Amino acid sequence: MNHYIAVDVGGTAIKHALLDEEGNLIKQGDLPTPYESLEVFLDTLQLIYALYEKDDPKAFVMSAPGRIDSSKGYFFTGGSLTYISEFNIQEALKERIPLPFSLENDGKAAALAELWKGSMKDVEHGAVLTLGTGVGGALIIHHQLYRGRHFSAGEFSFVSADFEAGYDISEGFFQAKLWATLGSVKSLCMKYAMMKNEDPETMNGRILFERANAHEVEAKACIEQYCRDLAIAIYSLQAIIDVERIAIGGGISKQELLFTCLKEQMQKQFVSIAPFSAVILPEIVACEFSSEANLVGALYHYLYEIGG
Repeated sequence: MNHYIAVDVGGTAIKHALLDEEGNLIKQGDLPTPYESLEVFLDTLQLIYALYEKDDPKAFVMSAPGRIDSSKGYFFTGGSLTYISEFNIQEALKERIPLPFSLENDGKAAALAELWKGSMKDVEHGAVLTLGTGVGGALIIHHQLYRGRHFSAGEFSFVSADFEAGYDISEGFFQAKLWATLGSVKSLCMKYAMMKNEDPETMNGRILFERANAHEVEAKACIEQYCRDLAIAIYSLQAIIDVERIAIGGGISKQELLFTCLKEQMQKQFVSIAPFSAVILPEIVACEFSSEANLVGALYHYLYEIGG
């Protein structure tokens, strides 16, 4: 069975793994994401190749943030890694890594994993939402990933959550009223920490849901409001994309309470507008892949879209 090197570039770490052609992880690890320079970044990728060279890999596949032309391995933007913006990494790696190479956006890679072996496997029209630092996502249309004319379809983070405020980020990105901030887990935890007069830096989704599951009133109230806002956003999306299923990923997607509350809030939204609306509520499910999603999706892109 053939083996492949898969890399998932994140804001904190670069995950790497050796996968077989069925997407099974054979071994894996991670390295700190370098912010020093493009040269150090390329050196890090070359080091990862060296770790698996003896395993006779057939290709080097990558997922990363940013607006990406996945057919050419070109970064229009690179998210927080600004040094890879307007850069063809596929060409740059030819001298360093003697293997076929492919690149895909991280949110789209996660959706490809779901399309291959997860929640989107038998779905003709679907959407994937990833709740984390922002709101990642992707669209599946006719059983295929839809990238859009400029490779930015599914960038739900940048939907304005306030028509009045628009896209004003003069006070900083995390103060802007975008879905990336208002719908993020970070925002949820910050609101709860402020309510409890606790340090926002030490608060996280695990603590919040532990308290909510223990029936703490404030924790449950914060999650209910978060789910109400999420339900409104999903309902608005559904009015445009009309999919049969929406899969939700990210760390908090493992919490049963999230789905109980979200489905309740979506039903309330539907009942209130049903007499005037043609919108059909989609099925809401959890993503089946977790931290390995981007690695598996990057491999799918190479094998079944690039034609590796």
